[in-house]
Amino acid sequence: MKMLTACYDCSCDSRELFSDKVIAESENFDDHLNQYNVILLDVSGFVSDVKKYGSSLDSLKSVPDMIERTLWKDLVESGFRPGEGDSLNDFLIRMVEQSCGKPFVFIIDEWDIIIREGRDAKEAQEAYLSLLRNWFQNSSFTPKVVAAAFMTDILPIKKVGLEPTVSGFDESSMVDLLEFSEFTGFTEAEVETRCEREKADFGKIKASYDGYDVPSGVSVYN
Repeated sequence: MKMLTACYDCSCDSRELFSDKVIAESENFDDHLNQYNVILLDVSGFVSDVKKYGSSLDSLKSVPDMIERTLWKDLVESGFRPGEGDSLNDFLIRMVEQSCGKPFVFIIDEWDIIIREGRDAKEAQEAYLSLLRNWFQNSSFTPKVVAAAFMTDILPIKKVGLEPTVSGFDESSMVDLLEFSEFTGFTEAEVETRCEREKADFGKIKASYDGYDVPSGVSVYN
């Protein structure tokens, strides 16, 4: 998540970080490197805050409000000013206008934790899914603000039980990695090489991190 943030975030210069990587060979590398506003969210942190005070799972419905309040505070602290009566979405649209038209890349880790932790908390689920739809499936907001969104976790984004989530996402999973396969996890050969270099016990590493066998027959460590 932080690597993606470093790649897209317009508030830093990360060319040196990526210049010797495969991505630098892409023909549109310069078009995207450090060219966007970025919102990075770890949803598990908000859920932990709710659970820390012994609240019921139904109180997870407060998480979307917590996310919006946190974003609002961070945006103001970054130097942008909302208009009178602005909603968060209005504020984000205004930010794009104030930053020379730079749209946002949303990077959301553990996007589905509210669905998993609050599987019986229907109000909480709906409140959270409404927030996602309001960002990524909103004709008056999404085209103006959202350049891209990356979301990680266990459950598929397209459908959660009987609940529709948000459309427009491509999915990549451990069993269908598409073009990301060579960049996901570490192959056994890579782990052995690293262990030799670091003088680490390969047997212990294998016992702890040998996670997946992919269809090509390669063992992937994670």
